[in-house]
Amino acid sequence: MITVDLINELCSQVGENTDLQNGISDEVIKSKITEAVIEKSHVIPLSANKKIELIKLVFNRMRGMDVLQPLIDNEEITEIM
Repeated sequence: MITVDLINELCSQVGENTDLQNGISDEVIKSKITEAVIEKSHVIPLSANKKIELIKLVFNRMRGMDVLQPLIDNEEITEIM
């Protein structure tokens, strides 16, 4: 089950193990997040779809606009109030 606490834990883990100050690429961040999610899935059972969802959520929290990112990415949405 994906919880806010799990997302926060993974963000902290990736942030601690990555030098985010030196212009690290999105691909490297995604790779680090993927590694952390795979490691966590040994403790918490996650389906493949849940792993993909969790990777997106953590990435959006760290590099995107968090919960707004899916709305921003949706071309049908033209305005967010």
